[in-house]
Amino acid sequence: MEAQVLAALHHAPGPATAAWVQERLGGDLAYTTVMTILSRLHAKQAVTRERAGRAYAWTPAADEAGLAALRMRRVLDGEPD
Repeated sequence: MEAQVLAALHHAPGPATAAWVQERLGGDLAYTTVMTILSRLHAKQAVTRERAGRAYAWTPAADEAGLAALRMRRVLDGEPD
């Protein structure tokens, strides 16, 4: 799920809110689930966030190559995606 959220952020025209990410993923995930994933990605320094009113706007911390490297590292470390 983290990879899906990161991919959605990479396709965003700029910093994106959790609601935008949820909509982009087709609404299959609950808003709170998207927020949890984004918070975990932030803790892993895979995304950055900035205040956008009462919410946060999220941005990937790495480009597409960095995203691929993150995925490979998770596979090698045996972490679930």
